[in-house]
Amino acid sequence: MLTPNLLQTLRLSILNIDYLEVGQEWNYTNVKGPYYRLYLIVDGECSIYHNGKHFFLGLGTLHLVPGFTLSSYVCKFKMRHYYVYFSAQMDSGLRIFTQNDYDFSTVATDFDRILFARLLELNPSKELQNHDPDKYDKKNHLISAQNPGLGQNLADFVESDSILKLLLSRFLRNPVFAVTEKLDISQRLQTVTNYIDEHLNESLTLEILSELVFLTPDYFSKLFFKIMGVRPIEYINRKRIEHAQLLLLTTSHTLDMIAEKVGFSSASHFNMLFTRYSSVSPGEYRENYFK
Repeated sequence: MLTPNLLQTLRLSILNIDYLEVGQEWNYTNVKGPYYRLYLIVDGECSIYHNGKHFFLGLGTLHLVPGFTLSSYVCKFKMRHYYVYFSAQMDSGLRIFTQNDYDFSTVATDFDRILFARLLELNPSKELQNHDPDKYDKKNHLISAQNPGLGQNLADFVESDSILKLLLSRFLRNPVFAVTEKLDISQRLQTVTNYIDEHLNESLTLEILSELVFLTPDYFSKLFFKIMGVRPIEYINRKRIEHAQLLLLTTSHTLDMIAEKVGFSSASHFNMLFTRYSSVSPGEYRENYFK
């Protein structure tokens, strides 16, 4: 469960931002990427599909598409909107906005529009050169996410980061983000998730992880599930697959090399789990993404 303490480590990196008008050419299906998309509709309407839901976006809608989410987009007429694409990471390894049980749309305020305009002013020349997901410069897109604020002065970077967090706060009032009363437990688990992130290529057992927080393996596993919503081994597998996805898209490493780097003892085991979590094999994932 997310807490203020965990969110203090949230790091954002703006990849693209612009204000533009689109028409029926804004029609894309089965789009997937590790970055987040935030839209503010200024005029017109569109539909977005993700997380098993259909969202109708009209005038004054603020909408978020989470990272690592399969999504589709349809504009039947014309639409003017702001958009910002960004990456988001936390030291805990958790991702924000992964739940399916709430709406990713909210009514925008006049202040939201002012914030978007200022964010665009602070980040000029970051518009998408081609809006077709099949034609992004995807490798450079992802690599730039690992270098937040590159080429930007410190004041503009800090202000941009603060504005983007203000906009994201509009989606954090849902009950799924309620603060747990046991912050000390979350802080202790953060030690574990940090360790997992730093040792993905090593053996990660319940015994090793539970010793980090001075708990028995059985109690640690139950506590981890209560706070994180998944068992430790499930969390580790997800982190390994997510890291493998990033390596597939940003490096030319072979599949065997990637399997070893993310902690799988065999390529067959890596292939099996990757296919289970991603619905395609590692090779297909890389090929499909770059077409």
